[in-house]
Amino acid sequence: MARIPLSWLPLVGLLTIPSVLAFVIWLEPVAVLAVLNTVLIVVAVRIMFDSADERRLPGGLA
Repeated sequence: MARIPLSWLPLVGLLTIPSVLAFVIWLEPVAVLAVLNTVLIVVAVRIMFDSADERRLPGGLA
């Protein structure tokens, strides 16, 4: 019976694990900061142009 050579494909697939970890650890916080920055810009522009719904706080806090 002939020996089946070890395929390199599973070993190449293992290289995706560090890539996924790098994405989760480094890029996800950057994405969260980008979303937060966008929200802050939208709120600031709405306040600058005197939006009526920014005069009161949500949830009856005002």
